[in-house]
Amino acid sequence: MNEETISIHDVLKAVYENNKGISELRESVREFKKFVEETVKELRESGKNTDKQLERTDKQLEKTDKQLEKTDKQLEKTDKQAQKTEKQLQKTQKEVDKTEKQLQRTQKEVEKAAKIVGGLGNNIGSATENLFFNSFVKTMSLGNIIFHTIEPNVTIVKSGITYEFDIVLTNTELIMVVETKLSFHPNDIKQISKKVEDYKKVFPKSASHKIIGTLAGMTMPKETIIRAKEHNFFVVTQDGNDLKVLNAPDTL
Repeated sequence: MNEETISIHDVLKAVYENNKGISELRESVREFKKFVEETVKELRESGKNTDKQLERTDKQLEKTDKQLEKTDKQLEKTDKQAQKTEKQLQKTQKEVDKTEKQLQRTQKEVEKAAKIVGGLGNNIGSATENLFFNSFVKTMSLGNIIFHTIEPNVTIVKSGITYEFDIVLTNTELIMVVETKLSFHPNDIKQISKKVEDYKKVFPKSASHKIIGTLAGMTMPKETIIRAKEHNFFVVTQDGNDLKVLNAPDTL
C-alpha cells in the first residue's frame, strides 16, 4: 500500500517540473516571436531598399531604352547616308572610268599628233639641211672664202658616243662646221660651241686647221646674231636661191 501511494511531495515536484517546462516553452515561444518580428522587420527594410533599387533600375532601364531608340534612329540615318554615299561612289567611279577611257583616247591622239609633228619636224629639218647644202655646193664659198670639199651628215661614233655634224666644208687652212635649223634661239649658240669642240676632239688631225662654227637658218633673231658675233661665228640665211651672210667673224 505504501509503495503504490503517491505522496504530495511527488505531486508538487511533478507540478513544478511541468510548470518549469511550460515556462521554458513560453520563453522559447517569446524568442521565436522576437525572431519572427526581427525577421519581418528586416524583410520590410530590405523590401524598402529593394523597391528603391528596383525603382532606380527601372528608371535606368527606361533611360537606356530611350538611348537605344535614339541610337537605332541614328543608325538608321547613318545606314541611309551610307547607302547614299555608296551610290555616289558608284557614280563617281563610273565618271572616273569614263574619264580614264577619255584620257586613254586623248593620249593616243596626242601620241599620234606627236608622231606627225615629229615627222614634220624631221622633214623640215632635213629640207632645211638639204637647202643649205645645195646652196653651199653651188657656190663652194662663203664671202671671200673658197672651199675645196663639202660633206653632209658627217657622223662618227667614238667611245660609244655618236657625234653628228650637218655640213662640213674644208680647204687647206679652214674647216667650217655648219649647223642648220629653221630658226635659231640665242641659247642655241652653246650648242654650236659644243659642236666645234666635239669636232676637234673626234678629228684630232684637224688640229692643223682653224675650225669655225656657222649657223645656217631660214630665220635668224637679232639676239641670236649678236650672240653669234660674240663667239666669232658665221651666221647665214637664204636669200632666194643664194646664201646671205648676216655675220662674219672679225678674224679668221
